[in-house]
Amino acid sequence: MQFEAFYRDGKLQFDQPVRFRRASFRVVVEVPEEEILNEESNPLNNLPTEVHQRAVEMRKRLDQVRTQPPPRDEEIPPLSEKVLERIDAFEQREER
Repeated sequence: MQFEAFYRDGKLQFDQPVRFRRASFRVVVEVPEEEILNEESNPLNNLPTEVHQRAVEMRKRLDQVRTQPPPRDEEIPPLSEKVLERIDAFEQREER
């Protein structure tokens, strides 16, 4: 069966609601040629292997941080006197 979908921000979004029998299965996606960057135009392909690997590892660490739930309020340490002074200074700037 064929469905029309749009690719947005890493996800396929169907035009109509679709319910599947399983949570995971293989699909074939047809993408117009003009929407694909070729290998030469990808700036990551011109990086040395070790630099590319470091970038991949950094991206994984950043993704882990982004997907962590925030700490509970009682786990957050109190603000230091210096931080409170800085907050006060920024508030005074905004009042001008």
